[in-house]
Amino acid sequence: MASQGGIPSYNESTPCPACNTILWLANAKNQASAPMAAGSDMPTEQIWLEALRVAHRENPGGVHAALEAVGEVQVRVQAQEQTALVVRTYNSPSQLGEAALDDAAVDAIALNMKVKMARNRAKGRSGWNDETICTADFLSTELREHVAKGDPLDVAIYAMMLHLRGETISAPACSTHLPTENDPA
Repeated sequence: MASQGGIPSYNESTPCPACNTILWLANAKNQASAPMAAGSDMPTEQIWLEALRVAHRENPGGVHAALEAVGEVQVRVQAQEQTALVVRTYNSPSQLGEAALDDAAVDAIALNMKVKMARNRAKGRSGWNDETICTADFLSTELREHVAKGDPLDVAIYAMMLHLRGETISAPACSTHLPTENDPA
């Protein structure tokens, strides 16, 4: 019916990931488990991972129950040697227990990151999201310095800043190749 310009039926419409997380993930499981993910240029593993990311964002409290209902997901991925396909398993019963622990750890560090960032804003330190104030090279240098200090919370904060800006960690400046006042600009 939708293909004829009418209103899509329940079976033709995409389920809402917030309202019907189980159906959302079940559809993704079916697409990701299909031989070549028909109609998609996205690798089958990415179909599942993207659906999982959306489900976590839209219904964080309901994802674990939905994953239990959906069950094990097997996706075909290209082997490292690029010669064969291998099957990667997501959402096995043993993984579900680990997922709860992982989520609790992520929530705990996120809370600590929020507190530390609020404290730093109160001290007048902000602007990490403005590339004219805070360059990727600066954030990368800070990240490396905090790794050397052994401070995992600050490392997580700098990594988050780079990640959310879509930046990569820039290579460290080599002391032999540091710019000097005689170097051309």
